[in-house]
Amino acid sequence: MVKLNERKIRWIIQQKLGGRGTGEIALIQRVTRRRIEQLWQAYRRTGILPTLNQPGRPSKAPVSLQLEPVDKTILDSDLQLLDSLDGQVEEINLEIASIAVD
Repeated sequence: MVKLNERKIRWIIQQKLGGRGTGEIALIQRVTRRRIEQLWQAYRRTGILPTLNQPGRPSKAPVSLQLEPVDKTILDSDLQLLDSLDGQVEEINLEIASIAVD
């Protein structure tokens, strides 16, 4: 299977208008007969050469992260909690050290 571009699609439609068979065109372009039929059907319905969509997943705009301002009271309470935990850890380390020495 080969990707079709606008030039190849134009050629396919010209050949169909000239009376060439679907199977013959499909062999020449190395696509399926069904794909030729789809292009021909789209052309007959609209009268305009069918165009291909951009392949792949659509790209998204990058997400910008907005940081919220930190509430000073929450920050102070967190610092107090850390200080109290630090003191407890020191006490536990001292107790472990005294047990290990014994």
